Amino acid sequence: MQRHDYFGPPRLQVGFESIKIINDIFAALPDRLRVNLSAEGAIDEAFSSPTIAECRSGDPSEAPRSSDLRSLLFATFPVIDVLPMGGTLLRPLLAHRAGNFQTEEDLCLLRLISILERELIRGRVIASDFLYFVLGRSNRLPRE
Repeated sequence: MQRHDYFGPPRLQVGFESIKIINDIFAALPDRLRVNLSAEGAIDEAFSSPTIAECRSGDPSEAPRSSDLRSLLFATFPVIDVLPMGGTLLRPLLAHRAGNFQTEEDLCLLRLISILERELIRGRVIASDFLYFVLGRSNRLPRE
């Protein structure tokens, strides 16, 4: 089985370790990159992630037990390969703002944030919210 999936905090929340880093990055962004495209162009003064109630009202099935999924899958199937795909900082940081990043300078900032995210994951400061993984057949499941 090969999959790419979200394994971050339930209901697409932002992990405790990540929130301070995201707040610091967000505060350093110029106003043009903090424009909330879903709020008629309002500039967000501070980073905020949706609450569990807000996520549930939008889509009650969205990642309700995502953080449990990793341990359940990896305990049931032999793990052949796991690759972190990031998304821990970029997913929440770019929500409702990704369209603001258009110039070469903006894209350079995105690349730098991506490098920062990758190195923080590699150094185990934050976990990767998205994983690509390959699992083998389980001896615990009946074969068809």
